[in-house]
Amino acid sequence: MQLRHLRLRGRKLAIAAAAGLACSTCVSAAVSGPASATRRAPAPHGATARPHQSALASIIAAELKGQIPPAAKAELNSPVPLTVGQAVPGYPHGVKASSANIFQFTSADMAKLKAGHYTAAIAMHLANAAWPELQVKGISTTLAKFGIKVVATTQANGVASTQVSQLGTLIARKPTAIFSIPVDPVSESSVYKQVSKAGIKLILLDNVPSGLTPGKQYVTIVSADNGGNGYFAAQQLVKSVGCGPIGWIGLDYYFPVVNSRDTAAAGVFKSKCPGQVQYTQNLSNLVTTAALPIASSLLTQHSNIKGFWAAWNSIAEEIVSGEESAGVHIPIATTDLDATSALEMAQGYIVGIGGQQPYAQGVAEADALAYKLLGKKVPPFIELPTVPVTLEDMIPAYKIINGTNPPANVIAAVKAAVGLK
Repeated sequence: MQLRHLRLRGRKLAIAAAAGLACSTCVSAAVSGPASATRRAPAPHGATARPHQSALASIIAAELKGQIPPAAKAELNSPVPLTVGQAVPGYPHGVKASSANIFQFTSADMAKLKAGHYTAAIAMHLANAAWPELQVKGISTTLAKFGIKVVATTQANGVASTQVSQLGTLIARKPTAIFSIPVDPVSESSVYKQVSKAGIKLILLDNVPSGLTPGKQYVTIVSADNGGNGYFAAQQLVKSVGCGPIGWIGLDYYFPVVNSRDTAAAGVFKSKCPGQVQYTQNLSNLVTTAALPIASSLLTQHSNIKGFWAAWNSIAEEIVSGEESAGVHIPIATTDLDATSALEMAQGYIVGIGGQQPYAQGVAEADALAYKLLGKKVPPFIELPTVPVTLEDMIPAYKIINGTNPPANVIAAVKAAVGLK
Protein backbone atom coordinates (compact mmCIF):
# COMPACT_ATOMS: atom_id res chain seq x y z
CA MET A 1 0.00 0.00 0.00
CA GLN A 2 2.88 2.40 0.65
CA LEU A 3 4.12 1.83 -2.90
CA ARG A 4 0.61 2.47 -4.20
CA HIS A 5 0.43 5.78 -2.28
CA LEU A 6 3.86 6.76 -3.56
CA ARG A 7 2.74 6.11 -7.12
CA LEU A 8 -0.40 8.16 -6.56
CA ARG A 9 1.60 11.08 -5.14
CA GLY A 10 4.04 10.88 -8.02
CA ARG A 11 1.21 11.09 -10.52
CA LYS A 12 -0.27 14.09 -8.66
CA LEU A 13 3.11 15.79 -8.74
CA ALA A 14 3.43 15.19 -12.48
CA ILE A 15 -0.04 16.54 -13.20
CA ALA A 16 0.39 19.52 -10.89
CA ALA A 17 3.76 20.36 -12.44
CA ALA A 18 2.32 20.19 -15.94
CA ALA A 19 -0.53 22.44 -14.88
CA GLY A 20 1.69 24.89 -12.99
CA LEU A 21 -0.32 24.26 -9.81
CA ALA A 22 0.71 23.68 -6.22
CA CYS A 23 -0.08 20.23 -4.86
CA SER A 24 -0.15 19.99 -1.10
CA THR A 25 -0.25 16.18 -1.07
CA CYS A 26 2.66 15.71 -3.47
CA VAL A 27 6.18 14.71 -2.55
CA SER A 28 9.13 16.26 -4.33
CA ALA A 29 12.61 14.80 -4.12
CA ALA A 30 11.24 11.40 -3.15
CA VAL A 31 9.59 10.98 -6.54
CA SER A 32 11.44 10.95 -9.83
CA GLY A 33 10.15 11.09 -13.38
CA PRO A 34 9.22 13.66 -16.02
CA ALA A 35 6.46 16.16 -15.36
CA SER A 36 4.67 14.95 -18.47
CA ALA A 37 4.24 11.42 -17.14
CA THR A 38 0.79 9.95 -17.83
CA ARG A 39 -1.05 6.73 -17.12
CA ARG A 40 -0.50 3.63 -19.19
CA ALA A 41 -3.04 3.05 -21.95
CA PRO A 42 -6.05 1.40 -20.33
CA ALA A 43 -7.66 -1.78 -21.52
CA PRO A 44 -10.80 -0.98 -23.54
CA HIS A 45 -14.23 -1.55 -22.01
CA GLY A 46 -17.12 -1.94 -24.37
CA ALA A 47 -19.25 0.89 -23.03
CA THR A 48 -16.59 3.58 -23.25
CA ALA A 49 -16.15 3.85 -27.01
CA ARG A 50 -16.72 7.49 -27.95
CA PRO A 51 -19.36 8.14 -30.61
CA HIS A 52 -18.96 10.55 -33.50
CA GLN A 53 -15.17 10.73 -33.28
CA SER A 54 -14.84 12.67 -36.54
CA ALA A 55 -17.29 15.31 -35.32
CA LEU A 56 -15.50 15.50 -32.00
CA ALA A 57 -12.18 15.91 -33.78
CA SER A 58 -13.41 18.98 -35.65
CA ILE A 59 -14.80 20.49 -32.45
CA ILE A 60 -11.56 19.89 -30.54
CA ALA A 61 -9.48 21.25 -33.42
CA ALA A 62 -11.47 24.50 -33.31
CA GLU A 63 -11.15 24.72 -29.52
CA LEU A 64 -7.38 24.32 -29.78
CA LYS A 65 -7.45 27.48 -31.93
CA GLY A 66 -9.27 29.37 -29.18
CA GLN A 67 -12.72 29.04 -30.72
CA ILE A 68 -15.87 27.70 -29.08
CA PRO A 69 -17.85 25.85 -31.78
CA PRO A 70 -21.68 25.92 -31.63
CA ALA A 71 -21.89 22.34 -30.31
CA ALA A 72 -19.52 23.11 -27.42
CA LYS A 73 -21.24 26.41 -26.74
CA ALA A 74 -24.60 24.64 -26.59
CA GLU A 75 -23.16 22.14 -24.10
CA LEU A 76 -21.73 24.91 -21.91
CA ASN A 77 -25.05 26.73 -21.99
CA SER A 78 -27.21 23.66 -21.43
CA PRO A 79 -29.77 24.40 -18.72
CA VAL A 80 -29.16 22.72 -15.36
CA PRO A 81 -31.86 23.09 -12.67
CA LEU A 82 -30.83 25.43 -9.85
CA THR A 83 -30.79 24.06 -6.33
CA VAL A 84 -32.42 25.66 -3.30
CA GLY A 85 -29.92 26.33 -0.53
CA GLN A 86 -29.48 24.58 2.79
CA ALA A 87 -32.27 24.82 5.35
CA VAL A 88 -31.24 27.31 8.06
CA PRO A 89 -33.05 29.19 10.86
CA GLY A 90 -35.71 31.36 9.24
CA TYR A 91 -35.65 29.28 6.05
CA PRO A 92 -36.93 25.80 6.97
CA HIS A 93 -37.33 24.78 3.33
CA GLY A 94 -34.00 26.17 2.16
CA VAL A 95 -32.86 29.57 0.95
CA LYS A 96 -33.59 30.74 -2.57
CA ALA A 97 -30.38 31.37 -4.50
CA SER A 98 -29.19 34.83 -5.56
CA SER A 99 -26.78 35.46 -8.40
CA ALA A 100 -23.13 36.39 -7.85
CA ASN A 101 -23.59 39.10 -10.51
CA ILE A 102 -25.31 41.47 -8.08
CA PHE A 103 -22.11 43.09 -6.83
CA GLN A 104 -21.18 46.48 -8.29
CA PHE A 105 -18.60 48.90 -6.86
CA THR A 106 -18.09 52.59 -7.56
CA SER A 107 -14.78 54.38 -7.26
CA ALA A 108 -16.11 55.94 -4.03
CA ASP A 109 -16.85 52.44 -2.70
CA MET A 110 -13.31 51.33 -3.47
CA ALA A 111 -11.83 54.37 -1.77
CA LYS A 112 -13.96 53.81 1.33
CA LEU A 113 -12.92 50.16 1.56
CA LYS A 114 -9.24 50.98 1.20
CA ALA A 115 -9.51 53.63 3.87
CA GLY A 116 -10.97 51.10 6.32
CA HIS A 117 -7.72 49.14 6.81
CA TYR A 118 -9.71 45.94 7.15
CA THR A 119 -8.23 42.48 7.67
CA ALA A 120 -9.40 38.95 6.98
CA ALA A 121 -8.49 35.34 7.72
CA ILE A 122 -9.31 32.21 5.74
CA ALA A 123 -10.00 28.84 7.41
CA MET A 124 -10.27 26.01 4.88
CA HIS A 125 -11.30 22.41 5.46
CA LEU A 126 -8.39 21.03 3.44
CA ALA A 127 -5.91 22.07 0.77
CA ASN A 128 -5.07 19.00 -1.26
CA ALA A 129 -6.92 19.86 -4.45
CA ALA A 130 -7.42 22.64 -6.97
CA TRP A 131 -10.82 23.58 -5.47
CA PRO A 132 -9.52 24.97 -2.15
CA GLU A 133 -6.47 26.48 -3.85
CA LEU A 134 -8.64 28.36 -6.36
CA GLN A 135 -11.05 29.43 -3.62
CA VAL A 136 -8.23 30.96 -1.58
CA LYS A 137 -6.79 32.61 -4.69
CA GLY A 138 -10.16 34.12 -5.64
CA ILE A 139 -10.74 35.46 -2.13
CA SER A 140 -7.22 36.81 -1.64
CA THR A 141 -6.90 38.43 -5.07
CA THR A 142 -10.25 40.18 -4.75
CA LEU A 143 -9.65 41.33 -1.17
CA ALA A 144 -6.34 42.85 -2.28
CA LYS A 145 -8.23 45.03 -4.79
CA PHE A 146 -10.28 46.36 -1.87
CA GLY A 147 -7.19 46.98 0.24
CA ILE A 148 -8.22 44.23 2.69
CA LYS A 149 -5.23 42.35 4.06
CA VAL A 150 -5.31 38.56 4.54
CA VAL A 151 -3.51 38.02 7.85
CA ALA A 152 -3.75 34.21 8.04
CA THR A 153 -4.80 31.19 6.01
CA THR A 154 -5.29 27.77 7.60
CA GLN A 155 -6.34 24.32 6.40
CA ALA A 156 -7.44 21.44 8.63
CA ASN A 157 -6.57 18.36 6.53
CA GLY A 158 -10.21 17.29 6.83
CA VAL A 159 -10.04 17.02 10.65
CA ALA A 160 -12.77 18.88 12.55
CA SER A 161 -10.85 19.13 15.84
CA THR A 162 -7.93 20.70 14.00
CA GLN A 163 -10.20 23.30 12.47
CA VAL A 164 -11.79 24.11 15.84
CA SER A 165 -8.33 24.84 17.24
CA GLN A 166 -7.39 26.90 14.19
CA LEU A 167 -10.58 28.95 14.40
CA GLY A 168 -9.92 29.66 18.06
CA THR A 169 -6.52 31.05 17.16
CA LEU A 170 -7.95 33.14 14.31
CA ILE A 171 -10.72 34.57 16.52
CA ALA A 172 -8.07 35.64 19.05
CA ARG A 173 -6.35 37.63 16.29
CA LYS A 174 -9.57 39.64 15.82
CA PRO A 175 -9.60 40.10 12.03
CA THR A 176 -12.45 42.08 10.52
CA ALA A 177 -13.74 38.93 8.85
CA ILE A 178 -13.22 35.19 8.59
CA PHE A 179 -13.94 33.15 5.46
CA SER A 180 -14.47 29.47 6.19
CA ILE A 181 -15.87 26.11 5.11
CA PRO A 182 -16.50 23.77 8.05
CA VAL A 183 -15.17 20.23 8.08
CA ASP A 184 -18.10 19.09 10.23
CA PRO A 185 -21.07 21.49 10.28
CA VAL A 186 -22.54 19.78 13.34
CA SER A 187 -19.67 19.32 15.79
CA GLU A 188 -18.10 22.70 14.94
CA SER A 189 -21.26 24.76 15.37
CA SER A 190 -20.26 26.23 18.72
CA VAL A 191 -16.89 27.54 17.56
CA TYR A 192 -18.47 29.19 14.52
CA LYS A 193 -21.00 30.90 16.80
CA GLN A 194 -18.04 32.42 18.65
CA VAL A 195 -16.98 34.27 15.49
CA SER A 196 -19.96 36.63 15.46
CA LYS A 197 -19.86 36.93 19.27
CA ALA A 198 -16.33 38.29 18.87
CA GLY A 199 -17.62 40.95 16.48
CA ILE A 200 -16.03 39.26 13.46
CA LYS A 201 -17.95 39.00 10.20
CA LEU A 202 -18.30 35.40 8.99
CA ILE A 203 -18.57 34.53 5.30
CA LEU A 204 -19.27 30.86 4.71
CA LEU A 205 -18.18 28.66 1.86
CA ASP A 206 -20.57 25.88 0.80
CA ASN A 207 -21.87 24.72 4.21
CA VAL A 208 -23.64 26.44 7.12
CA PRO A 209 -22.75 25.11 10.60
CA SER A 210 -25.82 23.80 12.39
CA GLY A 211 -28.02 26.42 14.01
CA LEU A 212 -26.36 29.56 12.62
CA THR A 213 -28.76 32.27 11.49
CA PRO A 214 -28.08 34.26 8.29
CA GLY A 215 -27.69 37.99 8.76
CA LYS A 216 -26.97 37.52 12.47
CA GLN A 217 -24.29 34.87 12.93
CA TYR A 218 -22.97 34.92 9.39
CA VAL A 219 -23.12 37.38 6.51
CA THR A 220 -23.89 34.93 3.71
CA ILE A 221 -23.01 31.57 2.25
CA VAL A 222 -21.62 31.26 -1.27
CA SER A 223 -21.81 27.93 -3.06
CA ALA A 224 -21.82 26.20 -6.38
CA ASP A 225 -25.06 24.65 -7.59
CA ASN A 226 -24.14 21.29 -6.12
CA GLY A 227 -27.45 19.67 -6.89
CA GLY A 228 -27.07 20.80 -10.48
CA ASN A 229 -23.53 19.42 -10.57
CA GLY A 230 -24.70 15.97 -9.48
CA TYR A 231 -27.68 16.10 -11.83
CA PHE A 232 -25.60 16.91 -14.91
CA ALA A 233 -22.85 14.38 -14.21
CA ALA A 234 -25.32 11.56 -13.56
CA GLN A 235 -27.17 12.38 -16.78
CA GLN A 236 -23.92 11.94 -18.70
CA LEU A 237 -23.24 8.56 -17.11
CA VAL A 238 -26.68 7.30 -18.15
CA LYS A 239 -26.07 8.60 -21.69
CA SER A 240 -22.73 6.79 -21.76
CA VAL A 241 -23.58 3.37 -20.32
CA GLY A 242 -27.36 3.21 -20.23
CA CYS A 243 -29.02 1.51 -17.28
CA GLY A 244 -27.25 -1.20 -15.38
CA PRO A 245 -25.41 -1.86 -12.12
CA ILE A 246 -23.25 1.02 -10.92
CA GLY A 247 -20.69 1.45 -8.16
CA TRP A 248 -21.41 4.35 -5.82
CA ILE A 249 -18.96 6.20 -3.58
CA GLY A 250 -20.64 9.17 -1.95
CA LEU A 251 -20.49 10.63 1.54
CA ASP A 252 -22.14 9.21 4.65
CA TYR A 253 -22.17 12.17 7.01
CA TYR A 254 -23.79 15.60 7.15
CA PHE A 255 -21.92 17.75 4.63
CA PRO A 256 -24.76 19.49 2.80
CA VAL A 257 -23.10 20.36 -0.49
CA VAL A 258 -21.91 16.80 -1.10
CA ASN A 259 -25.20 15.39 0.21
CA SER A 260 -26.94 17.60 -2.37
CA ARG A 261 -24.82 16.15 -5.20
CA ASP A 262 -25.49 12.60 -4.06
CA THR A 263 -29.22 13.25 -3.76
CA ALA A 264 -29.48 14.85 -7.21
CA ALA A 265 -27.46 12.07 -8.86
CA ALA A 266 -29.58 9.42 -7.13
CA GLY A 267 -32.68 11.19 -8.45
CA VAL A 268 -31.41 10.96 -12.02
CA PHE A 269 -30.69 7.24 -11.73
CA LYS A 270 -34.06 6.58 -10.10
CA SER A 271 -35.88 8.51 -12.84
CA LYS A 272 -33.93 7.23 -15.82
CA CYS A 273 -33.19 3.70 -14.57
CA PRO A 274 -35.93 2.49 -12.19
CA GLY A 275 -34.81 -0.50 -10.19
CA GLN A 276 -31.15 0.03 -11.06
CA VAL A 277 -28.74 -1.92 -8.87
CA GLN A 278 -26.31 0.30 -6.94
CA TYR A 279 -23.37 -1.13 -5.06
CA THR A 280 -22.83 1.56 -2.43
CA GLN A 281 -19.89 2.05 -0.08
CA ASN A 282 -19.71 5.66 1.07
CA LEU A 283 -16.91 7.59 2.75
CA SER A 284 -17.40 8.53 6.39
CA ASN A 285 -15.22 11.67 6.17
CA LEU A 286 -13.40 13.88 3.66
CA VAL A 287 -10.20 11.80 3.50
CA THR A 288 -10.47 10.41 -0.02
CA THR A 289 -7.58 7.93 0.08
CA ALA A 290 -10.14 5.56 1.65
CA ALA A 291 -11.92 5.48 -1.74
CA LEU A 292 -9.17 3.36 -3.32
CA PRO A 293 -9.75 0.21 -1.22
CA ILE A 294 -13.50 0.77 -1.55
CA ALA A 295 -13.27 0.95 -5.34
CA SER A 296 -11.00 -2.09 -5.46
CA SER A 297 -13.43 -4.03 -3.29
CA LEU A 298 -16.42 -3.07 -5.44
CA LEU A 299 -14.58 -4.08 -8.63
CA THR A 300 -13.54 -7.40 -7.12
CA GLN A 301 -16.97 -8.28 -5.76
CA HIS A 302 -19.11 -7.00 -8.64
CA SER A 303 -17.71 -7.68 -12.10
CA ASN A 304 -20.99 -6.49 -13.66
CA ILE A 305 -20.50 -2.81 -12.72
CA LYS A 306 -21.10 -0.63 -15.79
CA GLY A 307 -20.33 2.77 -14.31
CA PHE A 308 -19.34 4.65 -11.16
CA TRP A 309 -20.69 7.66 -9.31
CA ALA A 310 -18.00 9.61 -7.40
CA ALA A 311 -19.20 12.50 -5.23
CA TRP A 312 -16.16 14.59 -6.19
CA ASN A 313 -13.07 14.34 -8.34
CA SER A 314 -10.57 13.18 -5.70
CA ILE A 315 -12.77 10.12 -5.20
CA ALA A 316 -12.86 9.62 -8.97
CA GLU A 317 -9.06 9.66 -9.03
CA GLU A 318 -8.95 6.81 -6.54
CA ILE A 319 -11.52 4.86 -8.57
CA VAL A 320 -9.37 5.27 -11.68
CA SER A 321 -6.39 3.87 -9.76
CA GLY A 322 -8.52 0.91 -8.72
CA GLU A 323 -9.61 0.36 -12.32
CA GLU A 324 -5.99 0.49 -13.49
CA SER A 325 -5.00 -2.17 -11.01
CA ALA A 326 -7.95 -4.35 -12.04
CA GLY A 327 -7.22 -3.85 -15.75
CA VAL A 328 -10.67 -2.44 -16.50
CA HIS A 329 -11.94 0.83 -17.90
CA ILE A 330 -15.36 1.75 -16.51
CA PRO A 331 -16.96 5.21 -17.01
CA ILE A 332 -17.25 7.57 -14.05
CA ALA A 333 -19.49 10.57 -13.34
CA THR A 334 -18.24 13.15 -10.84
CA THR A 335 -17.88 16.85 -9.99
CA ASP A 336 -14.97 19.33 -10.18
CA LEU A 337 -12.63 19.88 -13.13
CA ASP A 338 -8.92 20.18 -12.42
CA ALA A 339 -5.76 18.94 -14.13
CA THR A 340 -6.25 15.39 -12.88
CA SER A 341 -9.93 14.98 -13.70
CA ALA A 342 -9.34 16.65 -17.08
CA LEU A 343 -6.69 14.06 -17.90
CA GLU A 344 -8.97 11.26 -16.73
CA MET A 345 -11.76 12.60 -18.95
CA ALA A 346 -9.40 12.80 -21.93
CA GLN A 347 -8.39 9.20 -21.29
CA GLY A 348 -12.02 8.09 -21.27
CA TYR A 349 -12.42 7.27 -17.60
CA ILE A 350 -14.65 10.22 -16.68
CA VAL A 351 -17.60 10.85 -19.00
CA GLY A 352 -19.35 13.71 -17.23
CA ILE A 353 -18.38 16.40 -14.73
CA GLY A 354 -20.65 18.90 -13.04
CA GLY A 355 -18.13 21.72 -12.77
CA GLN A 356 -17.94 24.15 -9.88
CA GLN A 357 -16.37 27.60 -10.26
CA PRO A 358 -14.12 27.84 -7.19
CA TYR A 359 -12.17 30.93 -8.28
CA ALA A 360 -15.35 32.82 -9.18
CA GLN A 361 -16.88 31.61 -5.93
CA GLY A 362 -13.93 33.07 -4.03
CA VAL A 363 -14.42 36.38 -5.85
CA ALA A 364 -18.10 36.42 -4.88
CA GLU A 365 -17.24 35.70 -1.24
CA ALA A 366 -14.83 38.64 -1.11
CA ASP A 367 -17.38 40.85 -2.86
CA ALA A 368 -19.99 39.87 -0.27
CA LEU A 369 -17.71 40.98 2.55
CA ALA A 370 -17.02 44.27 0.79
CA TYR A 371 -20.76 44.89 0.38
CA LYS A 372 -21.31 44.20 4.06
CA LEU A 373 -18.53 46.58 5.07
CA LEU A 374 -20.11 49.26 2.88
CA GLY A 375 -23.45 48.79 4.64
CA LYS A 376 -25.11 47.33 1.55
CA LYS A 377 -27.59 44.45 1.61
CA VAL A 378 -26.12 41.00 1.09
CA PRO A 379 -28.47 38.09 0.25
CA PRO A 380 -28.28 35.07 2.57
CA PHE A 381 -27.39 32.57 -0.17
CA ILE A 382 -25.39 33.17 -3.34
CA GLU A 383 -25.07 30.37 -5.89
CA LEU A 384 -22.88 29.98 -8.97
CA PRO A 385 -24.29 27.84 -11.79
CA THR A 386 -22.97 24.48 -12.93
CA VAL A 387 -20.41 24.37 -15.72
CA PRO A 388 -21.38 21.26 -17.73
CA VAL A 389 -18.25 19.34 -18.79
CA THR A 390 -17.86 16.55 -21.32
CA LEU A 391 -14.97 15.87 -23.68
CA GLU A 392 -16.78 18.01 -26.25
CA ASP A 393 -16.45 21.22 -24.22
CA MET A 394 -13.72 20.35 -21.71
CA ILE A 395 -11.08 22.70 -23.14
CA PRO A 396 -13.16 25.93 -22.87
CA ALA A 397 -14.75 24.69 -19.63
CA TYR A 398 -11.30 24.23 -18.11
CA LYS A 399 -10.49 27.88 -18.80
CA ILE A 400 -13.80 29.06 -17.36
CA ILE A 401 -13.21 27.11 -14.16
CA ASN A 402 -9.44 27.32 -13.68
CA GLY A 403 -8.59 30.56 -15.51
CA THR A 404 -5.96 28.87 -17.71
CA ASN A 405 -5.81 26.48 -20.63
CA PRO A 406 -5.45 22.78 -19.78
CA PRO A 407 -1.84 21.62 -19.26
CA ALA A 408 0.13 20.11 -22.13
CA ASN A 409 -0.37 16.50 -21.10
CA VAL A 410 -4.15 16.98 -21.02
CA ILE A 411 -4.12 18.59 -24.47
CA ALA A 412 -2.04 15.71 -25.81
CA ALA A 413 -4.47 13.17 -24.33
CA VAL A 414 -7.49 15.01 -25.79
CA LYS A 415 -5.88 15.06 -29.24
CA ALA A 416 -5.05 11.37 -29.00
CA ALA A 417 -8.62 10.58 -27.95
CA VAL A 418 -10.09 12.08 -31.12
CA GLY A 419 -7.29 11.14 -33.52
CA LEU A 420 -5.66 14.55 -33.93
CA LYS A 421 -1.91 14.87 -34.40
